[in-house]
Amino acid sequence: MAIWFWAGLSILIGYLPCAQWIVQLLTGQDLKTLGTGNIGVSAAFHHGGVTAGILTVILEIARSVGVVLVAHILTGQGVWESACLVALVFGRNLGGGGGVTNTFWGGLIYSPLTVFGALTSGGILFLLTRNRRWARLYIYVSLPFWIYVIERNLSEVVLAIVLSLLLGWMDRNMADDLDLEQGGNRGSKTMHSFLQGKTSDNRPKSL
Repeated sequence: MAIWFWAGLSILIGYLPCAQWIVQLLTGQDLKTLGTGNIGVSAAFHHGGVTAGILTVILEIARSVGVVLVAHILTGQGVWESACLVALVFGRNLGGGGGVTNTFWGGLIYSPLTVFGALTSGGILFLLTRNRRWARLYIYVSLPFWIYVIERNLSEVVLAIVLSLLLGWMDRNMADDLDLEQGGNRGSKTMHSFLQGKTSDNRPKSL
């Protein structure tokens, strides 16, 4: 019974607008009225600055790791760890965030080999194409495959499919703050351009 309560509470934990609160506290700005209107890590960095971004990352790590760890303590079963992570990401989507950061950090606790496999192969695809969208979509689609190969549990594969659909829906329907023009020093502009898939002369890399 406790794990069902925790799974439901995970949705509420995911719904909490941590990035919005931090940026509003530090800058007085409301993320919902800035840029894409999304409430996430990239928006916190872009509109709130480095301090706001780092604090947001810390809170996202804390709630992602915490949700999975509590599920592990209550049941010791990977399927419930996965279910609570999916619930958290669902809450993030409801609250105006994407859940990618949560998937990464929660996934490291639930199934680190899955995260390593999906991100390594997705990272190679990104380096070859410099296309963030292709790399992200590959990672989303490949998650159930990696879960099947590593965890060998049908219920966890089904939950991975649900998670992939949530992430894919977010990717399709939410604008990306990385597509906005980046201010700041040369170093931040260079990193921003790299993540956008642009070459040093600021033009999109041809495929």
